[in-house]
Amino acid sequence: MDTSLYTDSANRARVWGKGGSLREQVYVDLRERLMMGGFGAQDRLGEERLAAELGVSRTPVREALIRLASDGLLVRQDSGYAATTRCCRT
Repeated sequence: MDTSLYTDSANRARVWGKGGSLREQVYVDLRERLMMGGFGAQDRLGEERLAAELGVSRTPVREALIRLASDGLLVRQDSGYAATTRCCRT
Protein backbone atom coordinates (compact mmCIF):
# COMPACT_ATOMS: atom_id res chain seq x y z
CA MET A 1 0.00 0.00 0.00
CA ASP A 2 1.26 3.48 -0.86
CA THR A 3 1.13 5.27 2.47
CA SER A 4 2.43 8.52 0.94
CA LEU A 5 -1.06 9.18 -0.42
CA TYR A 6 -2.49 9.21 3.09
CA THR A 7 0.45 11.08 4.60
CA ASP A 8 0.41 13.79 1.92
CA SER A 9 -3.34 14.26 2.33
CA ALA A 10 -3.02 14.50 6.10
CA ASN A 11 -0.18 17.00 5.85
CA ARG A 12 -2.04 19.12 3.30
CA ALA A 13 -5.16 19.13 5.49
CA ARG A 14 -3.05 20.39 8.41
CA VAL A 15 -1.53 23.13 6.26
CA TRP A 16 -4.85 24.21 4.79
CA GLY A 17 -6.48 24.33 8.19
CA LYS A 18 -10.11 23.87 9.07
CA GLY A 19 -11.58 27.06 7.62
CA GLY A 20 -13.52 27.05 4.37
CA SER A 21 -14.70 24.29 2.11
CA LEU A 22 -12.35 21.95 0.32
CA ARG A 23 -13.46 23.55 -2.96
CA GLU A 24 -12.44 26.98 -1.64
CA GLN A 25 -9.12 25.70 -0.31
CA VAL A 26 -8.22 24.12 -3.65
CA TYR A 27 -9.21 27.33 -5.45
CA VAL A 28 -7.04 29.47 -3.15
CA ASP A 29 -4.09 27.08 -3.44
CA LEU A 30 -4.21 27.00 -7.26
CA ARG A 31 -4.80 30.76 -7.49
CA GLU A 32 -1.76 31.46 -5.32
CA ARG A 33 0.36 29.11 -7.42
CA LEU A 34 -0.84 30.82 -10.60
CA MET A 35 -0.15 34.31 -9.27
CA MET A 36 3.32 33.30 -8.05
CA GLY A 37 4.22 31.95 -11.49
CA GLY A 38 4.02 28.31 -10.48
CA PHE A 39 2.61 27.39 -13.90
CA GLY A 40 3.96 28.43 -17.29
CA ALA A 41 1.79 29.49 -20.22
CA GLN A 42 2.35 26.15 -21.94
CA ASP A 43 1.70 24.00 -18.86
CA ARG A 44 -1.39 21.82 -19.13
CA LEU A 45 -3.39 21.92 -15.92
CA GLY A 46 -5.15 18.58 -15.88
CA GLU A 47 -7.67 17.60 -13.23
CA GLU A 48 -6.16 14.20 -12.51
CA ARG A 49 -2.59 15.43 -12.01
CA LEU A 50 -3.64 18.38 -9.84
CA ALA A 51 -5.98 16.20 -7.77
CA ALA A 52 -3.13 13.76 -7.12
CA GLU A 53 -0.76 16.60 -6.18
CA LEU A 54 -3.28 18.11 -3.79
CA GLY A 55 -4.51 14.81 -2.37
CA VAL A 56 -8.16 15.49 -3.22
CA SER A 57 -10.71 14.13 -5.67
CA ARG A 58 -11.16 15.63 -9.13
CA THR A 59 -14.42 17.38 -8.23
CA PRO A 60 -13.00 20.27 -6.14
CA VAL A 61 -10.17 20.63 -8.66
CA ARG A 62 -12.64 20.81 -11.56
CA GLU A 63 -14.70 23.42 -9.72
CA ALA A 64 -11.59 25.47 -8.92
CA LEU A 65 -10.40 25.34 -12.54
CA ILE A 66 -13.79 26.52 -13.80
CA ARG A 67 -13.77 29.37 -11.30
CA LEU A 68 -10.20 30.36 -12.19
CA ALA A 69 -11.18 30.39 -15.87
CA SER A 70 -14.13 32.65 -15.09
CA ASP A 71 -11.71 34.92 -13.20
CA GLY A 72 -9.66 35.20 -16.40
CA LEU A 73 -6.60 33.42 -14.98
CA LEU A 74 -7.01 30.24 -17.04
CA VAL A 75 -8.10 29.51 -20.56
CA ARG A 76 -9.91 26.31 -21.55
CA GLN A 77 -8.21 24.30 -24.28
CA ASP A 78 -8.95 20.94 -25.88
CA SER A 79 -6.38 19.24 -23.65
CA GLY A 80 -7.39 20.93 -20.41
CA TYR A 81 -6.68 24.33 -18.94
CA ALA A 82 -3.65 26.59 -19.31
CA ALA A 83 -2.58 29.74 -17.52
CA THR A 84 -3.15 33.03 -19.27
CA THR A 85 -0.15 35.18 -20.01
CA ARG A 86 -1.17 37.73 -17.40
CA CYS A 87 -0.62 35.35 -14.51
CA CYS A 88 2.36 33.25 -15.51
CA ARG A 89 6.04 33.75 -16.10
CA THR A 90 7.33 32.89 -19.54
